[in-house]
Amino acid sequence: HNFSRHMITTGDYDLVLESDNMVKLWQGISQEFAEQIAKYIHNKRVYVHVIDVAEYQKQNQLLHLPVIKTLRDSKYPKQVWLPSQLRPMPPAEGSGRLAKVQVLKQETPPEQKPVF
Repeated sequence: HNFSRHMITTGDYDLVLESDNMVKLWQGISQEFAEQIAKYIHNKRVYVHVIDVAEYQKQNQLLHLPVIKTLRDSKYPKQVWLPSQLRPMPPAEGSGRLAKVQVLKQETPPEQKPVF
């Protein structure tokens, strides 16, 4: 979806997991947009689903971070990217830690386009 028709979507904020803020879901988005997404996730209006990185490759929207396919029990020592998308239904296996996200201001702006 092209949300930029309705609000400013690019910026210097990231959406990360609350359980491990080194796991980025999206980066380079505006604070308002990130907070709206987080609100919808917290209120169970939309759900985070892990997807294959190939979906982002098709759109040439990759983050310059190591890609992970699943979450591990321990926290990551450095930033990683969990490719994901929002859907109106919860994942079949349940949301688990994907149900809680937080908005963080980037320390240094990324060089690539925003991914959402």
